[in-house]
Amino acid sequence: MSPHHSLACDMPSHDLQVATGSSTLKPLVVLVGPTAIGKSRIALEVARALGTEIITADSTQVYRGMNIGTDTPPEADRRDVPHRVIDVVDPDEPFNAGEFRRHALPAIERLHTQGRLPLVVGGTGLYVRALLHGLWSAPPVDRALRRALEAEARVRGDEAMYQELSRADPDTARRLHPRDAVKVRRALEVYRQTGVPLSQAHQQHRGLGHAPSFRALVLGLTMERAMLYQRIDQRVNDELEKGLVDETRALLARGYSRNLVSMKSLGYRQMAGYLEGDYAFDEAVQRLKRDTRRYAKRQMTWFRKEPGLRWVEIQADEPASSVARRLMRLIEHFVDAPPPSPGRPGRPLVARSARGRQGPAFPWSSPPLDSRSTHCGNDGGGAPGAGSAHAGIPWSEPGAGVRGIRPLRGNPLTGIVDPHAGTTERY
Repeated sequence: MSPHHSLACDMPSHDLQVATGSSTLKPLVVLVGPTAIGKSRIALEVARALGTEIITADSTQVYRGMNIGTDTPPEADRRDVPHRVIDVVDPDEPFNAGEFRRHALPAIERLHTQGRLPLVVGGTGLYVRALLHGLWSAPPVDRALRRALEAEARVRGDEAMYQELSRADPDTARRLHPRDAVKVRRALEVYRQTGVPLSQAHQQHRGLGHAPSFRALVLGLTMERAMLYQRIDQRVNDELEKGLVDETRALLARGYSRNLVSMKSLGYRQMAGYLEGDYAFDEAVQRLKRDTRRYAKRQMTWFRKEPGLRWVEIQADEPASSVARRLMRLIEHFVDAPPPSPGRPGRPLVARSARGRQGPAFPWSSPPLDSRSTHCGNDGGGAPGAGSAHAGIPWSEPGAGVRGIRPLRGNPLTGIVDPHAGTTERY
């Protein structure tokens, strides 16, 4: 096989006509899942196959200079597939769901304009929710109240503040980590300012029937818990081997306080505690593994509440390429989905796919095949392979050139779990 051969060469393609001036909701694919499940590797395969870019929905990868503990994709991967909303602020600069939405929307619009299907990937559920459903109109910040809460926390302690939140807003308290002092104080701030628990305000926002921003396919990766925990432990070991302690030491040396929101994220909080003598190295490692497992559990709790999310279960030792093929089948099904019911805005346009059959289409298209490209080419013998550097995605074999498009419909999928129906569906 050619060293340039990739999963993209084995994927089907869509050659859909771009429509302009349509009120149709533009399509978006979102891939979520708990930390360490393998989202990044799988997303790379899917993005190559789609000829698109990745919009990263990760609240820690936005910080510059924090690469190991955040598992930021390496430069080689980012050159291969551009990643957006990564390395956008310094560790001492604020960043929130609103900032993420403001960064993500222009990137998504640009991809739609280019006729490409945007791919959003990450584990920060609030960012995904803000992108898909908009933001809750929070009351303006009361600086005096915020300073008072900060002073109160210094006297009473973060644990007492968390217990107060547990009494006033138990739903929000269950969602937050007791040591996430900034978010705990913000929830208390909203409650004291409005008399309404933050969880109730968010529920009212969701119940208002806000029109969705996109026609979105939201896919969630899951796996057996013991297997995920093994991956978490291995990731922690890999991060330590890559130099997580040295990266944390360098950040502290540059003057970034361990009390910053960025420095309280997984990895840096535990290593900072070790470096400043709070506990021994072995305890820091065990704390990091424990806290990461707890974080993964909170992520899954969040995503299970997202309506319309379709779970894809990863089997033991299943390679990223196999999972990506299954996701591509669901994406193809999404692209060819029937139009909305009568009376709803945004009926899809009709276009012809690369396989020659007609069906509903969305206002985006893959760039046409370019016979000059050798992205999916051969090893030097025989006819040159044809393929688009963006999204042509023909199937080729070494020395054989292009043999046509491999029909994915002949490959039944298993393990696509619908949490609402409680069954496993085949596509």
